[in-house]
Amino acid sequence: MCVTAIVASAVAGVAAASQQAKVAKQSTERAYEAEASNFALVQKENTRLQRESNDLYDTEVSDRVRLANRELGTLSVMLGEMGASSSSSTALLIDQSYTKGMDISRIEQSRINQIESLQSAKRAGQQGYLNQTTLAYSQGAAAVANANANAIGSITNAGSSYSGYKTNERDYQLRLNGYKRT
Repeated sequence: MCVTAIVASAVAGVAAASQQAKVAKQSTERAYEAEASNFALVQKENTRLQRESNDLYDTEVSDRVRLANRELGTLSVMLGEMGASSSSSTALLIDQSYTKGMDISRIEQSRINQIESLQSAKRAGQQGYLNQTTLAYSQGAAAVANANANAIGSITNAGSSYSGYKTNERDYQLRLNGYKRT
């Protein structure tokens, strides 16, 4: 193998390794972009669901208050018609208010639980983003390290080939000189 071929082989190996590193970097960048887009979608959807939960809460509370007011009106008319005592009226009004308060409290707790669940989904999305980008970085770094090792291997092989070439040339010269003595 001539010196030109050895150098050409080393240059080709370094060029291939450089191309591998470039592809690895582009792949890592695309993975980052895809994960960022996915994370943004998760956040956007969970934020939408939180707004929806709040709107539903407002509607349910409004409906329950409206129902309680209607019940209160009906109760007041009934108590007036029955001639109930003030202590009986007070007890019934307290019970009606307690029931309304409990219903609203349950609606609120349900909303809080749903919001916490959606917040947890957002945190899970964030962790997923971090996991995937870390994985992409690690894979990219490994590919670049492999490309660098290939480049070093190409140069080392070229050095080894050149050394072998020079050894063979020296051996040839020694043999040639040995043949000339006899």
